[in-house]
Amino acid sequence: MGKPTAKQSIACSRCNAQTFDDSRKCWQCGEPLPRKGGSFSVWRVLKMLAAFPLILIMLAFVARCVPAPMPQNPQTPVAAKPRPSCPPTDPLLLQLPDYKAHMQSAFFDKALQLNASGQCVIEGNWGKDSQTFYFAVSRPEDLNNAVKWRHVRYTEAELSQ
Repeated sequence: MGKPTAKQSIACSRCNAQTFDDSRKCWQCGEPLPRKGGSFSVWRVLKMLAAFPLILIMLAFVARCVPAPMPQNPQTPVAAKPRPSCPPTDPLLLQLPDYKAHMQSAFFDKALQLNASGQCVIEGNWGKDSQTFYFAVSRPEDLNNAVKWRHVRYTEAELSQ
């Protein structure tokens, strides 16, 4: 059984009558007496229950705003997305006229170099008007979008190097 607490007397704020601290009203004038802060009322519990979901929502928002910690070991590589690669170059799409047949080997080697560097060779030929060898190239992800293709041109001296 608990220890009995001693009752203390308090003065009413309206009539100054002395009354015990566990009373709700002044015995003389009926004025409500101030309550001590230790009691839990239903209203206080309801306010706490209403605030709890709001606090959880705020904590979740703050947790999303905080950046993720960096790995402890800086030498551990972060996995990068694999870069798409070019399909093999089709020799049938690299046509030169007969009078430029002596450049066929250098022309095909340049196509392989371009492919290896991530510039997918779509076709290649000799530009009669520009007097240069050209390749239609594209990035791997743009192979099906002819609008993004571009032409790379080389002179005979540049191919021979």
